[in-house]
Amino acid sequence: MKTFSFIAGNKYDPSHGMTVGIDRSRIPPNMRVRLQLDDDGKAFPRLPRPAVSARGAEEGHVVFVERTKLRVKLGDIEGNLHVEAGTRFELTGRARLGDVKVEGAAVSTRGQLRVAEITAHHAEFGIDKQPNDFHVFTIEADKPAGAQPGQYFRVDVTQKDAGGTVIGGIAVMFNFD
Repeated sequence: MKTFSFIAGNKYDPSHGMTVGIDRSRIPPNMRVRLQLDDDGKAFPRLPRPAVSARGAEEGHVVFVERTKLRVKLGDIEGNLHVEAGTRFELTGRARLGDVKVEGAAVSTRGQLRVAEITAHHAEFGIDKQPNDFHVFTIEADKPAGAQPGQYFRVDVTQKDAGGTVIGGIAVMFNFD
């Protein structure tokens, strides 16, 4: 399996929506292509993620009354946490996509993350996002039967704003040497 991660959205776009399109019409029908809809934080670990809550996310806080060491998993971050007395954490939920309307793909879950198996020549993902937000997506592709060394397989990705205007795109070339 090969993967390619990309960023869609724009911190200057105040809209609540965008559309990501995947065109797999140039690849063999037996080549499996998937789109990871939820960001696990691994693709761009140094990229600061937006600090906004998804609509409907639960919020709260924790205050520690004495010094302690915790083994924690907060969102996508896991590790040892050393906290001093009086430390307060605001829990604002994970910045994640809201509803995703899908055409041309079947969505399933892998752990807690949503993954779309792209079944049509062209798939579209209508995405409910936070204003001024961006999101990391990852395309996964499996080597098709009969692939030759040096052969490339092209998958096109487009991004449209909430008004339907194409505002970005990439051509991803998969090679399985």
